[in-house]
Amino acid sequence: MKKLAWSIIFISLILFVSGLTALTLMYTDLMLAIYLFIGLYLLAVVILISIFWAIVEVQK
Repeated sequence: MKKLAWSIIFISLILFVSGLTALTLMYTDLMLAIYLFIGLYLLAVVILISIFWAIVEVQK
């Protein structure tokens, strides 16, 4: 379970950074920026939940 937890941490960090990069690159269209913001917000919430779960699994 520890390998799964660590892989979730690293994958979620990579997804978060790539999402922020996409947000800054595609900020030209306003509606696209709004959709990206909502998508990144939901992605960040899921990432935080998975990171906290992974930290709990690593500490066991």
